[in-house]
Amino acid sequence: MWKQVRTRSKEKFVRRSYGKAYRRLLFSFVLMVVWCGVAHSQIMNGSFESGYAGWTLSEAVYNPQAGIPFDPTGGTWGLGANGTVIDMANPVAFDYHDNISVTQTAFSGLPITWAATDGGVVAFHLQNQSGHQKMFQDVTLAPNATELTWDMSYRDHLGMFDPMWGENFDENFVAVNLRRPSDNGLIATLFRTAPGDPSGIPEMTSFTADIAAFAGQHVRLEVELKNLGAINLAVDNFRIFPIPDGGGGDPPPPPSGQDITIWVRDAINPRSNGVVAVAILGTADFDPTTTIDVATLASGDAYPVHGGHVEDVNGDGHMDLLVHLEVRKLDLGGGLQTFGAGTGGSELCLDAPIPACAPVQLVGGGR
Repeated sequence: MWKQVRTRSKEKFVRRSYGKAYRRLLFSFVLMVVWCGVAHSQIMNGSFESGYAGWTLSEAVYNPQAGIPFDPTGGTWGLGANGTVIDMANPVAFDYHDNISVTQTAFSGLPITWAATDGGVVAFHLQNQSGHQKMFQDVTLAPNATELTWDMSYRDHLGMFDPMWGENFDENFVAVNLRRPSDNGLIATLFRTAPGDPSGIPEMTSFTADIAAFAGQHVRLEVELKNLGAINLAVDNFRIFPIPDGGGGDPPPPPSGQDITIWVRDAINPRSNGVVAVAILGTADFDPTTTIDVATLASGDAYPVHGGHVEDVNGDGHMDLLVHLEVRKLDLGGGLQTFGAGTGGSELCLDAPIPACAPVQLVGGGR
């Protein structure tokens, strides 16, 4: 979730209180949530920079009625660092569903070079035998939500999707669905492969789905694949537009004058080995993409893991500087003790070259 405050002098990195003014603001926000009847959220960890935090993984056999035993090595929900290669010389991938390392076979479609489209990692599933896999997250869509976007590549090694379309519709496919969290009933299929489609999309490709009809609803976003033989899939950069701020409204206006504003996009799990996305906002008078040396940015002992992205994150027409900081190097120990396995607020600050802070949400659990 993107949240914002203006530049401040260098202060204590993690604060447990924002003072009376912030408490009044928080109280007003709670009243607003109660009045509206629902809180609105953005997809948590949509770029998998915090591993699979926020997502639930599922694996099952394709046809349990046939008595086929479940094989935990038959499918792998993994994470691939951008630019790395998995091949027969280096075929081992960690399965985050079964918490084991799995040696992939030729059925996995190796070699594969992982290509993250936001941040440094991509989520993938490699399947070596028939099975039914799902990855999902429950999200409350903002009242003004219009689009879901994501990046994806896949390959079906059977060579055809749903080959027995007339007799068995649910057979061999890749899909992105919306379901009801209460009973997992299907609300809408936003994407699904069909007979006659190419057997794969080798490069990461952007997809967009219209979700305006479901705005304001509590839904389950699901990536689903069922296969007779073997399918490999990579996904990244799930986002809901317009990007909500706090309670789901439009992003706040950009700073003026000499003020410098940062936004923190994601909730942070202090136990995570991933990264958190932080943007320094540009204005008509300030271009962070040309005036800030990314190598000098720091927050505690955390430094950007790459050279930064140039992106207009709040849609105001000015380019912003988006970086990713390693969570494990942020000084968040005190925040974790305060908020435990629940949720809570704290603050993330850049120490250099500009002291600027933004509130963040801390979540417990994690790997």
